[in-house]
Amino acid sequence: MRHFIRVLLAGHPLVLAGCYGGVEIGFDYSDHDDARPAVSLVASADPVTQAGTLTLNAAASDDRGVVQVAFYRLDAGGTSVLLGTDAIAPYQWPIAVTRNDNGQWYYYARATDTAGQSAESSVLGVTIAIP
Repeated sequence: MRHFIRVLLAGHPLVLAGCYGGVEIGFDYSDHDDARPAVSLVASADPVTQAGTLTLNAAASDDRGVVQVAFYRLDAGGTSVLLGTDAIAPYQWPIAVTRNDNGQWYYYARATDTAGQSAESSVLGVTIAIP
């Protein structure tokens, strides 16, 4: 028969297990990060009517911290294309736009937390209509 006693020591659970007169001492690091980050995405303009820079702005948060935000474009076939990553808030990614980019474009952001968990924003449609 095994008996367990849980003690909190310096913020970490300490487990004491006893079995037939012997005692084991060890730390229990089962305090896992189960919460995925939250992320949302907006564009600096929609529609875009002048050549220049469209900036994607992501708001990302997590109870333990965000490591990075990756920015993606969805191509016509639904393929995700990584545009780049930003590891420092405010999370942003600039995109140069010209008349050749006229049309509807779709973007999303993926935030990753310190535990390696990730979450994606909703897909954001942006219209480029440069005369």
